[in-house]
Amino acid sequence: MLESPELYPEGAILELGLEIPDGEPAADVRAEVIRDAGRATPGARATWFLALEFLTVDTETQERITRYIYLLQRAVGEEKDPGEER
Repeated sequence: MLESPELYPEGAILELGLEIPDGEPAADVRAEVIRDAGRATPGARATWFLALEFLTVDTETQERITRYIYLLQRAVGEEKDPGEER
């Protein structure tokens, strides 16, 4: 999912610099717009949510994304109460 200041049509191919908050430079990826997922913000300066499918992502970028998601999941798990079922 991408929040964009522009609305792109389904099937549009986007060349993106994916910012992964891991201290490394942005990763170059190619993605296709699958659908318009609606407005993220209302008004004249609206932004849109776009559902994307990655078309090209190198192995290093896949590993960076996987590590980042793992760290997010750990952080969420640590925020739960110790007695709470996981």
